[in-house]
Amino acid sequence: MPVRKKAPKSPKKNGVSLSSQVSSQKKVNSKLTKKQLAAKKAELLEEAAEADADKAERKRGARKTRKTRATFAEFKKMRSLELQRLWRLAISTEIKKRHMKLIMQAKQQINSLLNPEDDTASVAGSKKSRTSSVGKARKASSSLHQDSMASSVGGSDDASNSVSSAHVMKLVAKVEKAIAHSHERLGKLHAADKEWDKAVFYLDIAIAMTPKKTTNMSLLTDVYKSMFAETGDFQYLTKASGVLQMYLSKIQPTVFTAGMFPTVIFDLARVYETFGAFEGALELYGRILEMFPKYAKYQLVLFRSCIVMAHLSSLRGSPRQILLGKAVEMLQFILESQPDESNLDREQLCLLYARVLTKQDEANKTDYNNQMVQATLSEVFYLRKAKKLTGKIQSHVQYFKQVNVWREFAEAFGGGGEPTIACDMFDMSITLLKKTPRPTMSYGFLLDISQQYAKFQDYETAISYAQGAWEMEQYNPRARVLLAQWSEDFKW
Repeated sequence: MPVRKKAPKSPKKNGVSLSSQVSSQKKVNSKLTKKQLAAKKAELLEEAAEADADKAERKRGARKTRKTRATFAEFKKMRSLELQRLWRLAISTEIKKRHMKLIMQAKQQINSLLNPEDDTASVAGSKKSRTSSVGKARKASSSLHQDSMASSVGGSDDASNSVSSAHVMKLVAKVEKAIAHSHERLGKLHAADKEWDKAVFYLDIAIAMTPKKTTNMSLLTDVYKSMFAETGDFQYLTKASGVLQMYLSKIQPTVFTAGMFPTVIFDLARVYETFGAFEGALELYGRILEMFPKYAKYQLVLFRSCIVMAHLSSLRGSPRQILLGKAVEMLQFILESQPDESNLDREQLCLLYARVLTKQDEANKTDYNNQMVQATLSEVFYLRKAKKLTGKIQSHVQYFKQVNVWREFAEAFGGGGEPTIACDMFDMSITLLKKTPRPTMSYGFLLDISQQYAKFQDYETAISYAQGAWEMEQYNPRARVLLAQWSEDFKW
């Protein structure tokens, strides 16, 4: 049986075998590798954290840059608008100077034509009345015309004189036309710059020189309306109504001007309504409805008529049931028809319809329209809910029992130039306020109501509300100023 040989033993170094040394070295190497990997991992994590920090810093910098750019863009836009305004003002001033120079030259030309022997006379710097030079030119031109006619009748010896006189008349008329155009341009430029007094001055001269040109009358009416809006002085409305009446008398009834009549009549009716002459305004609205049934803004005329009738129905001695009945019919027609170019607000229509129906029930002492009123108020509620104006209230019944809701309506209508509707909304809020356990009204609330009544010159009602506010707080300067403005009895 063969003998199995044993494997040779590994040599020993310092009493330790070589295989054990190799295995121990591998363990050491493996441990170093783990440490290196951990260090590498930590290094990578640190680099990633630094990268994230750099990225966040870049984002913050980008946001800051965008914000800076937006601010700079806004500043640039504001600066651009300011520069545009200054540039427009400079151009306007330059054009005004040019037209003034043209007017002076034209006056000198008229003077030289009418007074050839006094050619060197200067009319520059003369500050006479608006139309003195124009009237003198017209008188002189008419005298020249009479002289030319007399000379033509007298014989052929004066034929050359008549021809020269007719030529001078044509030249004078041409120069007058240029002067009128310059005055018209100056009026428009001053109106654009809101220099109302100068605009009125030049437009008056332009209208006096070209009475058949209706565009100047329309522009002058707009200027007077703007002056009333800024000052609240009703004399400007009186002047605007006078210009519009003259405008109506100057329009020639042709195919091309047929569309101008209802617009001018409507503007005149709006002036009457703002002035407080509601009967005259209603008559003019009725004329438009009768004579121009195809007017592009027919529904707007109906709407204005309903507003006026709703207000007139609240006055003593008025045919309340007849007015409210017609107003209901007109509003039903508007709500059931397709919208036209009037672009009426649906919410305002429904709110006015509900108020007119309520007033009709009060006049007839019934609740016949109650169901229709609730349906209309429900539509108003959901229209406002879509605009997120109703808050947390989910029912139109609960919503329209809030006093502040009707006060908000009143303030909105008052700010939108509808003082009669605003007063009706204030009255509704007072009615609801009286039903509360402790009804209290602040003096500011009473003064707001009084100012709305004063807007259409119902000073008696305005003074009663303002006096109530003054009695609540007699040292209130707002009440004292308003009372002193509206009544001689309160001028301390």
